[in-house]
Amino acid sequence: MFTLASEIDKIAYYALAHGTDTVTETHIRAAGTPAAEYDAFAFANAVMERRQADALAILQEQKLRRVEPLMVLSEASRVLVSLCAIRTLADAGHTGEEIAASLHMNPYQVKLYLRVARAAEPGVLSAAVDACAQADAALKRSAADGYQLIERLICGL
Repeated sequence: MFTLASEIDKIAYYALAHGTDTVTETHIRAAGTPAAEYDAFAFANAVMERRQADALAILQEQKLRRVEPLMVLSEASRVLVSLCAIRTLADAGHTGEEIAASLHMNPYQVKLYLRVARAAEPGVLSAAVDACAQADAALKRSAADGYQLIERLICGL
């Protein structure tokens, strides 16, 4: 919300500086900063599917945006843990609706995650979750470059 509030202020002041108190699309395009959304799902998929170039490109974008490595890792870990839990529940015979209810997730999101989880090779999800846990522990206990630890995770799977 702070980002949104500062963007609104910036655009409003830009409009005022140009002699108007009404913001137009032109003002927004001239003064606004486009939001570059981090797609944790795409990053987690790239890691899990061993598409190193894609995962490294997403990580590089986050690095350029100065997103904290812990944030990148935690969001990817959340997706991977969700995928692993969904796969485990599905393998135990639970329906998508049951999985959504037990994990407190949106049924549509469960449907998307389930498709990806079922396509994963056996053991890949748990290996990715373990690698994330190891990278998280290393990140929290050392002064090492966090991005480097994530790069090792990407290349080590």
